[in-house]
Amino acid sequence: AGCLSATVDSNRCRRAPRGRPVTGFDTLTEASVSIEDYVARVGEYCYATAPAYVLSLLYMTRYAHTTALPISQRNVHRLFVVCLLVAFKFVDDHTCTNEFYAHVTGMSVKELNR
Repeated sequence: AGCLSATVDSNRCRRAPRGRPVTGFDTLTEASVSIEDYVARVGEYCYATAPAYVLSLLYMTRYAHTTALPISQRNVHRLFVVCLLVAFKFVDDHTCTNEFYAHVTGMSVKELNR
């Protein structure tokens, strides 16, 4: 969580390149919960393994480099959840339903599935 927070802080002055659309990960306002608290909540209820966390950070890094869009306070929560879910499904044998993950993360199932 610390590295995500540091990334968000370092990207505060960066803006998405002109002409680039806002992504599906972006929210209209910044989240009221810190990324550290959010990661702790997801970790408490989802029982993620260390390899899943590492892989999710790798996915987030690749996203940031391939899209040239900064990871910000407006997209870090959703981006983290989606990358972690993909990592869960790749690394772990037993995963929960998307309905469960939606409940834990505060996202709707529709939002999570798109």
